[in-house]
Amino acid sequence: MKRMLLVGVLSLSIFAIGASAAPATVAPAKATSSDCSCVTYVRDALAAHAVNLPGGPGTAGGYQETWMDQHGWHRVVPPGSGTIPSGGKAMMMVWDANKKSAYGDGHMAIVATAWAQQAGLTQSGLDPWYNSSSEKWNIKVLQEDWPVGQCGVTQTTFTGWGDLDGINFYIPN
Repeated sequence: MKRMLLVGVLSLSIFAIGASAAPATVAPAKATSSDCSCVTYVRDALAAHAVNLPGGPGTAGGYQETWMDQHGWHRVVPPGSGTIPSGGKAMMMVWDANKKSAYGDGHMAIVATAWAQQAGLTQSGLDPWYNSSSEKWNIKVLQEDWPVGQCGVTQTTFTGWGDLDGINFYIPN
């Protein structure tokens, strides 16, 4: 069943141990995927800006490092603390299956970097930041189907979620 695009401001609360997120807003003038899928949204939004993320895996959790590397993306290993560099490129964030509230399908989102701002996906963009000592994040993403069943594109800023176990960042080669 197709879902209608929500227009306006949505309040989003993430209910997971140690998770907090700022209110989300529907990205202006961006359509939702027809199937309420994080994978479809990320692939379509990147493709609209000439960035290729091929299909293949059935769920976001299938976009593992080996597969991504074979298809023109490489994993950015976060430093112990500090900025997770995008190099001015598109960046995506992939949650492994059953990690950080992603359930068995995993999850993926576009990181709201300066590239995303230039592409018109967000009004402001910065590379994500992480502090391994305090386990605090400051990562803004554009996503669909988070929490599960939340159709429509939302922008969420994660400000604390513990370690980055099961979270991977990728940029195109």
